[in-house]
Amino acid sequence: MNGILSQASPLPKPFQIKKTLLIFTCVFLAFWCLLWAWASLTTIRVEQDITQWEQNKKTFSVEESHIFESRLLSSLKLNPLSANTHLLLGRLYEQQAINILDQSQRNTIESAEKHYVLALKKQPTWDYAWAKLANYYSHFYEQLNTYGNINIEKQLQEAINQTIFTGPYERKTQRVIIPLLFKHWSLIAGLPSTKKQAEKVLSQSTRYRENLDLTLKSAKTYNKIHVLKALLSDKKHIKILSKYQKQLEKDKHQHTNKQLKSIN
Repeated sequence: MNGILSQASPLPKPFQIKKTLLIFTCVFLAFWCLLWAWASLTTIRVEQDITQWEQNKKTFSVEESHIFESRLLSSLKLNPLSANTHLLLGRLYEQQAINILDQSQRNTIESAEKHYVLALKKQPTWDYAWAKLANYYSHFYEQLNTYGNINIEKQLQEAINQTIFTGPYERKTQRVIIPLLFKHWSLIAGLPSTKKQAEKVLSQSTRYRENLDLTLKSAKTYNKIHVLKALLSDKKHIKILSKYQKQLEKDKHQHTNKQLKSIN
């Protein structure tokens, strides 16, 4: 009996093939996971430095930017589906275009747009990516118009619209979009649904200290204090805003006096 069991026939070939395929698939997936994890890890330092450049907390380095570019392109080869890597390339090229003013600037500006758009193709509802694209269109509005982009206003409008509807209350996104809402209020005001949503975003942003300061300063910078004042209900915030308004009027008065003195 034992002899019979020990001489049992092997598994049929179809089962052996399935087992081999299953093992191969598991190994392949494990290998891909490791590659994608490595690709993500290589972008952490890059993202930190790009963020510091954007916030003027670190001096831009041409040499470092080229190293980061090479690293991100290598990461993209490992994981071509990464929306985050495309976004980082867009942000990196934008910083290069701002800080490296040579004959390659136009190509760099266009490369930034290309990767922002690719990031959104991979992840169409990513509010932060839409906000960064809106910021890009705002910053390079004149250059893109000069390059023959006749749709720049519509593209900016669409990016702002997508941002405030896909992730209106994300604090990270708000820090990018709030200044743009005041800067391009005349563009927003002509679109009832966009204007209504923008008002909700601005009103909600005043509930958090970190975004309250940004909201107040942006309203002052773009001379839109009257827009924000109409949205506030908190007396404390209205008082702060009134103080900002008085300071703005004082600054204007001093600027006028300086101009008059220079004429005389």
